[in-house]
Amino acid sequence: GEPREAWLLRPDWVKVVPGKDKVVEEYVYDPGGNSTEKVRIPAENVIHFKYFNPTNPYRGKGTIQAAALPLDIHTFALEWNRNFFFNSAMPGLIFTTEQKVSKDTIDRFTAQWNATYGGRAKSNKVAFLGGGFKVDVASSGAKELDFTEQQRLMRDDVLAVFKVPKSILGLTEDVNRANA
Repeated sequence: GEPREAWLLRPDWVKVVPGKDKVVEEYVYDPGGNSTEKVRIPAENVIHFKYFNPTNPYRGKGTIQAAALPLDIHTFALEWNRNFFFNSAMPGLIFTTEQKVSKDTIDRFTAQWNATYGGRAKSNKVAFLGGGFKVDVASSGAKELDFTEQQRLMRDDVLAVFKVPKSILGLTEDVNRANA
């Protein structure tokens, strides 16, 4: 009657079977085509770790699902930061003119601009705009976005979802013995 070992199961291969007299009757483990036989596991033999999910009380919400938003924000911030440097560390630009400009002219100008000034290797070149064009900066640079603070907040969100104290990772800012 005592447990001898614990197995971690892939959640996507486990089906929760609701019961008539109890919430969960059993779990069915089906290793996705790797086995010809499904393994039925009584509910009392499973410790189901999950976060509450009102749309699916049987499956719940996984840890990564609970942390999806901060993880997505972290990924998008890293991609934006990387692309910021791929694009000569120059934010988006707006070109204006009093003249009427056709779509073909805009497409040709954009292609020539990207060929001449786009990318890290072509950074810090001087541009001359003729024909009455003016250029304005359209977005903020990385300095104004404060990625360091943003990443610190996202890290703290992810640590909270996984219930990992900062002291475990050796992060000592705002950590003392009482809250470690």
